Amino acid sequence: YRIMQTSQLKEIQSLIESMAYEVTFTPRGETSIVDMLSVLLDNEDDFDTKEQKIIITGYPDEDELDGSFFMQFFSEYSFTVQDKDLLNLLNMINQVNLLLPLGAFYLGEENSKLYFKYVLAYPKESSITAAFLNDVLDMAIYAIDEFQEGFENL
Repeated sequence: YRIMQTSQLKEIQSLIESMAYEVTFTPRGETSIVDMLSVLLDNEDDFDTKEQKIIITGYPDEDELDGSFFMQFFSEYSFTVQDKDLLNLLNMINQVNLLLPLGAFYLGEENSKLYFKYVLAYPKESSITAAFLNDVLDMAIYAIDEFQEGFENL
């Protein structure tokens, strides 16, 4: 099954590259416990932060599910959350999450990093089109970009 997951991620990599994104495939090993794609968002004209990335991973990693494949989109902001703003940030995260059409924002370990996460579920035997993947990426990028300044300036 790992071969299938890797091949699915490689297919997704090709689709994303066809949309003019820089994509890096990192196999499971010393730097990652799962195969992953790193999508650099620098080609977005209106994106505020250089080197902002979306990490895409596929699950399950083994043959645990017969008919489903899950693709996780994950992005972490580069700024560190200040303790004095934690309550305001938590309130803002709750309000923003109610507005998002997909995905959600979360605080990481020790409440120091803020990240966005979305999980797409689809049948294992189906294929994802470039148009569909472009829509999902656009929505994730919108969320990451639209709320970055507000979160950072709290």
